[in-house]
Amino acid sequence: MRPIRSILTVVMVGLASTLALASAAAMPAAASSAYHASASSIVRASHINAPTAATVCPYHSGHWTAWYGACASSTNHSCTAGAKGNMAAPSYASNACGNNVDLYPKANQGGTPLCVAHDSRTHHLATYRSWRVIVGGC
Repeated sequence: MRPIRSILTVVMVGLASTLALASAAAMPAAASSAYHASASSIVRASHINAPTAATVCPYHSGHWTAWYGACASSTNHSCTAGAKGNMAAPSYASNACGNNVDLYPKANQGGTPLCVAHDSRTHHLATYRSWRVIVGGC
């Protein structure tokens, strides 16, 4: 019985390898890689539903920062408790303040906030239109 199991194992491994090679050969070259590298970033191919690489924008000392695009441009905001304002919807945020920052989905601090803790950064954000610097925890 042992020799039959060994033979079956070898046959199954060989079959799986053959199927994997045939499947890889059938894929077009452009679809074989989910990402196309460029000098400054990794760009996801539009026809592939693969997860994108995580983008994390840097801190700007003494500010919380709203980032636009893939960290290409930014607006620094005050760390003063109680400071608030409206903004264009950022793609990311980083908070180098000693205080936390609430981001709101509507202008004039409307809707349910997302708290960005001090010394933290966000992944890609949904639409946020206003902010307020708060004292206390998230």
